[in-house]
Amino acid sequence: MEKNEEPLKNAIKSVVDQVKQTKDTVQNSLAKHPLLVLKLFYFFALSSFSLKVVYMPLYFKQVGLPALYAGILAGLPPFVRGFGALFLGMIADKLKKRRILFLISLAANATIPLLCLIPRVEYPVCDVGITEEPVTDPLGMPLEVATPDGPAKSSSAQVLYRITNISRPAPNVQIAYYSKIENVTYNMWSEPRSPVLLHHLVRRSTARDLILDGQSEKLGIFEFYSRTYGRRSEILSKKNSVTPQNGNSSNKISGRGSKTNHPYKKTPQESQDMLFTIFMTLLILLIIGEFLGGPLRSLADLSVLEAMDGDKANYGDVALWMQVGKIFLAPMILVLIRTYSLHVCDKLKDNYEYSLYPLAAFMAFSAVFAFSIRFKADEEDPKEKMRKEESQETLFDVLFKFKTFTILVLSFFAGGLSAVHYTFIFWYLTDLSPKDSAMVIAVVIVLRDIVSSIAYKFSGKTLGLLGPTNTLHLALLLYIISFLSYAVMENPWFAILPEVIQYIVFPLAYSSFVVYLGQNTPDHLNATVQGVYQCLYYGVGFGCGPILAGILFDNVGGANTFLVFSGISFLLLVFSLIRHSIARHFDHMEGEKYEKVPCEEGDEEEIVKNESDY
Repeated sequence: MEKNEEPLKNAIKSVVDQVKQTKDTVQNSLAKHPLLVLKLFYFFALSSFSLKVVYMPLYFKQVGLPALYAGILAGLPPFVRGFGALFLGMIADKLKKRRILFLISLAANATIPLLCLIPRVEYPVCDVGITEEPVTDPLGMPLEVATPDGPAKSSSAQVLYRITNISRPAPNVQIAYYSKIENVTYNMWSEPRSPVLLHHLVRRSTARDLILDGQSEKLGIFEFYSRTYGRRSEILSKKNSVTPQNGNSSNKISGRGSKTNHPYKKTPQESQDMLFTIFMTLLILLIIGEFLGGPLRSLADLSVLEAMDGDKANYGDVALWMQVGKIFLAPMILVLIRTYSLHVCDKLKDNYEYSLYPLAAFMAFSAVFAFSIRFKADEEDPKEKMRKEESQETLFDVLFKFKTFTILVLSFFAGGLSAVHYTFIFWYLTDLSPKDSAMVIAVVIVLRDIVSSIAYKFSGKTLGLLGPTNTLHLALLLYIISFLSYAVMENPWFAILPEVIQYIVFPLAYSSFVVYLGQNTPDHLNATVQGVYQCLYYGVGFGCGPILAGILFDNVGGANTFLVFSGISFLLLVFSLIRHSIARHFDHMEGEKYEKVPCEEGDEEEIVKNESDY
């Protein structure tokens, strides 16, 4: 027996050794190419991080939450994420545990989409009636023209029914698709009519019992922790019912003798309580997950700046891989939500539950590369760290230095401007032309990531040629042009031009802030300052911009709103130019523009100092 087990043990040991050897080979190979590791990390992790902001609010809407609840769940995460980046960034710098917090942040971002699937709901079956008036479904989408038996466009002569309160029903009368009425009968006569269009009239089944071929089903609005899939006819066909005796139609109508799998019908108050439970569950999960996941982007940006060392201006060469990842991930999500579609009120709808699985998968797979990312400050000798910290500036000194403080103020407003583009443009296009907006939006979505990738690629050359501050001036000028274009356009196809401009602006502005702060911040405070930037740009700025835009949309309309934001962009450009002039003056006064460094021959040579404001 032992002789038979020996070859098996050797085989297992050989496999384990081979796995360890492969693991070491991969780790050594990745360690030799840090920029490749960062590009792959941006491709998987940050593409998922970016698209999560788009798809999770759509899932919250699909769950059936009221607009107030869905709005809170969509609007709160940027603030929580921003404060998480700030607070955890400070801890990372203080404890020199940047890598550990980086991995914790990655784990939080990978698990939060899956945790949001915990509250499950059953989508209600709905009454379907017939009306000559066009109607819309609960989400505002037009319903197809149809009859109870299927699509039908018109009828030249129809049989009309008039309900009268007499003793018995007329024979051969279809009572399906009408509300339950006790002790009624129908007078029937033919009357020629002109052709009419018939439409589905969808009514939630909570208001009354469903009546279809004599079957009565009591269904609540939501069933917690379960889902219903399938068409209405398929769902009802699975129900067991008892056939009424003696052909008594009144019994058929009242539903007496019916047997149902839903013996208890939830009251409206119970349904509201259940919705509130779902909302609170999601809210708690999001607050915890987004707070822990907040520093992912800021620490990833910091690792890129450290890997590039003196070549920080080429930050965009790595950041563009986030956009490339989105180009691959977005179609994958589209295929899934269309393939596993959802049946609600006898209608096929995109199932945004299946958008969360690839988001989590991309984020989880990026851990393969995240474990190879290192932070220089974490690996320094403790005594050397202490000596540097004693001789260097404090966080207060850095944040309230004129150059740093004013650039952070600009980052807050730039985040608000970007958020307005991100949240209100498609709404505005729909208002301009509901007919053409869907096609325009599809074209714009494709162009966004392509243009952003190209802009990130060339942002390094732009930053090297103009410098971070002048690149920011260019971005603010393009913001003005973009908002003005939206304010004056009447044809939605003209939106392609400002959208292309906007997605040139975003990489330029974002890269300018990251590179500028990286060049003007001491190494021991880099994670904290990048966290402050993320808090102001992606957190508070991204949250406040849409709030102001929503107020303006309601009061002055879309075109005037974009004129207001164009004016804000102009004021920011003026502020940035004045700030730049003052900072240059300070550089000249303090002699910071140049510094002397010895060359190999022992002479001194003048070089441009990185801290100069250019």
